[in-house]
Amino acid sequence: MKKIISLLLSALIVCALLTAFVSAAGSVEQISVTNSNAANGDAPSTLTSGTVSVSFNNGTASTSTRYWSNGTEIRCYSGSTVTISSSGEKISSIEISCTGDGYVGGSPTVNTGALSASGSIVTWIGSASTVTITVGSKQLRITSLSVVLGDAETPSYNTPKEIVDALYELAEGATLPGGPYTLTGVVTSVNDAWSTQYNNITVTIEVEGKSIKCFRMINGQSDKCTEIVEGDTITVTGTLKNYQGTREFDMGCKLDAYEATGNHVTYSTPAEIVTALYQLSEGASLPGGPYTLTGTVKKINTPYNADNKDVTITIEVEGKEIQCYKLTGDGVDIIDTDDTVKVTGYLKDYRGTKEFDAGCTLDSYTHIEKEEKLPETVDEIMEALYALENDSALKGTYQLKGKITKINTKYDKGYKNVTVTIEVEGYSDKPVMCYRLTVENKDNQKELNKLSKLKVGDEITVSGSLKNYQGTREFDAGCKLVDYNPTTGDGTTIAAVTVAAVTLIGCCLIGKKKTER
Repeated sequence: MKKIISLLLSALIVCALLTAFVSAAGSVEQISVTNSNAANGDAPSTLTSGTVSVSFNNGTASTSTRYWSNGTEIRCYSGSTVTISSSGEKISSIEISCTGDGYVGGSPTVNTGALSASGSIVTWIGSASTVTITVGSKQLRITSLSVVLGDAETPSYNTPKEIVDALYELAEGATLPGGPYTLTGVVTSVNDAWSTQYNNITVTIEVEGKSIKCFRMINGQSDKCTEIVEGDTITVTGTLKNYQGTREFDMGCKLDAYEATGNHVTYSTPAEIVTALYQLSEGASLPGGPYTLTGTVKKINTPYNADNKDVTITIEVEGKEIQCYKLTGDGVDIIDTDDTVKVTGYLKDYRGTKEFDAGCTLDSYTHIEKEEKLPETVDEIMEALYALENDSALKGTYQLKGKITKINTKYDKGYKNVTVTIEVEGYSDKPVMCYRLTVENKDNQKELNKLSKLKVGDEITVSGSLKNYQGTREFDAGCKLVDYNPTTGDGTTIAAVTVAAVTLIGCCLIGKKKTER
């Protein structure tokens, strides 16, 4: 009986969410993702309410769109599409609520009208019977949609003064209706330099004596985004909004015209480039670029990532350290400390760290294979791990056995991993976190079940890369569960359960061979 009552209450809640009501703009359909009737982890069915339907397509996404009941959300991955259609009146606006600020689609695009994002809300404004949104670089995690039907009376702003005045009268979080708009102004600051990884730039312009940020602006009719410096005159088109008190063109706004009216300072020699870089204030980018510098590798900040094919290193140029963030190119998988590298990219100050921005490339390198003895015994491994500098890693792959002292993050069925902390015997004062611990064969449900059952006191053996992440000694993401000895009720362990074959414990390079490329 309790179960029947619970089901009836759930049905009533869903019906209430789907009930349309009337507003000044026309009828509104409220749609909850619980209407998908899909099981947890399955593809969602088409959502409907009145004359409105919401359908999902995988598009070019490598991961299928899925419904997750644990977060009550529909996850749409990069390249997938969401289509909202009305068989009756045209759609005038759509508001999509997401699970958080980081899950609004990563600069999504739309086939018609104007699309914007503020916090955890994605807003569309226009007039169409069908609206198709393509997810950008990040996931779009939908919890509900509000679809307004019928043509709403939209204010019209024509002159730059009318547009700017109306923009500055907007309430926080609101979008200026009637867009997209086009404005011309002078660049007062380059907030984020051109990113070769995301193909956008963020600048602030002055129009009618007021500041307007152009957030993640892309090339439009003009392709000069990479050349913009303070003092340049630019024309921008996009959706205008008030984002937490900042008046801005929303992400995806376009550069339509460019005039080089600023001071285009150029830095030619390594000494000039490095000196100018170290004079930057926090968060600023070095104008011009991209720049090319040759230096000696002093630190491997983050080891080579085989999935992303990048590595983060720190090099020394002209006696100063410069981080190369997510460096890509031929050879990044083998470069090591003391190697000589030539790097090209855009330079910036990121929270006090002088660095090449993400997307920098390795042009050439001189790599010296040197004799090196990696730690092998448990004592050697633990000593080396705790001797690591902050944000650096040990070369090679290692395994350690220890008892679980903490479940940091519970098992996640979606990502098939869990984060725990273990204590290696004899090292009670030196904990080791196993970050996003998984198994060798993620398709084997029996192996995955072991991850979900892990508890404090269990003895496990883990294999993976070891690093010092901001003071925390840990196995890096993707480490594997090798052996599992669960505890019984009295705290003793039962026989070991082998999960996967032991991987490479360590390696050493023999001889000294110098290669150039």
